[in-house]
Amino acid sequence: MIVTEIKQAAVSGPPGFVVRSCPICRSSERRTLFDLDASQFCRANWTYAENYNELLGLTGNQRFPIDRCGACGFVYARLLPSDDFLKLVYERVILFSECQAGSENGPGYARRMRYVATLMDLCAVRENFRALDFGCGLGVTLRLLHSANATVIGYDPSPVRGDSIKVPGVIVLRTLDEIERLEEKFDMVICDNVLEHIPDPPQTIKLIATLCKPGSVLFVSVPGYEHAFIKHQLTAIDNGEMIDMTLNPWEHLNYFNLLSLDRMLLNAGFESIKALQLPETINIGLRPESSGFNRLKNGLASTIRMIRYVALGDTSRSVEHSFYRFAGI
Repeated sequence: MIVTEIKQAAVSGPPGFVVRSCPICRSSERRTLFDLDASQFCRANWTYAENYNELLGLTGNQRFPIDRCGACGFVYARLLPSDDFLKLVYERVILFSECQAGSENGPGYARRMRYVATLMDLCAVRENFRALDFGCGLGVTLRLLHSANATVIGYDPSPVRGDSIKVPGVIVLRTLDEIERLEEKFDMVICDNVLEHIPDPPQTIKLIATLCKPGSVLFVSVPGYEHAFIKHQLTAIDNGEMIDMTLNPWEHLNYFNLLSLDRMLLNAGFESIKALQLPETINIGLRPESSGFNRLKNGLASTIRMIRYVALGDTSRSVEHSFYRFAGI
């Protein structure tokens, strides 16, 4: 279904939601990309309580569209949840024990250790550096940075998550007012799976820029929504298959590809750190696959990545793992 709206007020949402324009360019011209009901994305989310409809007061027949901006092409959830609705989602619908299990595990720690190590290598300050984890969640990255003797400040508005962080010497702020009042700037900032949740990501990035020293480094990770991935999700919907957990217009209001992410960061004074500038060893991606077909498939993909790296110095940067340096506006 393709629908173009010119005026933001032309379509109203369910109770507890308001219709919004594109968060990147503010245009109200759009095309419907996904037209989802809650069951389609809630059944894909293993952290959700089964009685989410009852907890949220939903009747089960509401639609939650995700649109592509007709002006700039950005993909975003049309309906903005109210603070009260989101509080119910984050504090009651999302099961804290499941969320904790998804963070406190070996692969989760390994992923964070990799980007923390890269940030420390890229950081101009080798000792006593200041780090901000913007959207610190359960505090896994805060603990890693604290163990490296960094002065660490976290920000997360969720009381359940903030109260779970018990690290002596680590400050966790709850409001943006507290963030804005910070006087000392930071050598590095982490924004790990945060920007997709925020109603106005350009404003958030501009706020982060005011907290950065010249030359400071920023790590950003968001779910990747390149063309091929969107096409795959549309096919899954057409076939009645399970969609990806990241396709969730209650929690994920914004859907980035690398171009849209880089443009937004550049407008706030951040330059992408290219592959050849990264000090870490390049991982081309060979893995011990279980079947011959999977080994062949992985080998071909790794060969392509190797050719791209030799020819272009390109390790296929992605929105899931991108580094930026603050150059100023």
